[in-house]
Amino acid sequence: MKLARSCWALAIGIAAVTSGAGLTFAQSQGVVASSTDATTNHGGGGVGVELAPRVRLEVVELRRLPDKGVMQLKFAVANQSGGDTSLKDHGLAFNHELRDIAVVDFAGRKKYGIGYAASCLCSTFKDRDGGVVRAGERREFWAWFAMPPAGVRQMAVQIPNQQPLMNIPLL
Repeated sequence: MKLARSCWALAIGIAAVTSGAGLTFAQSQGVVASSTDATTNHGGGGVGVELAPRVRLEVVELRRLPDKGVMQLKFAVANQSGGDTSLKDHGLAFNHELRDIAVVDFAGRKKYGIGYAASCLCSTFKDRDGGVVRAGERREFWAWFAMPPAGVRQMAVQIPNQQPLMNIPLL
């Protein structure tokens, strides 16, 4: 995997944004960026990153859902290692839902957090297993975020302990 240097900073400050039907989204203000692409694309797959040896997160799709007033991130984790892993192991989930995943509009200087109503507007795990991905398995997950302005065409996905996954097309 080729990693490029990246330099960026986040200004502190969170605003609550309400989007139809009382859904609340946390949105950081003031993202300042000077970044180069730090992601990989492995032959036909989407933009992704290796979370651990032979465990890869790949962005499947970032799409506007205008009828719901949200943006949806779909991603997959492919586990080609010899043992089971979980999103919790990589800081992407609590026992029962996703956490600490953000979509960043560097040009617009905004960071979007996962939306919440009564609970996370995202994949949840009824077995409270932290999003287990068995050895040899590929599992998809999703999360909803506040809708960015109409002119935004690409964004970045930020996950814990990794450089941003840059230049994700917003469909």
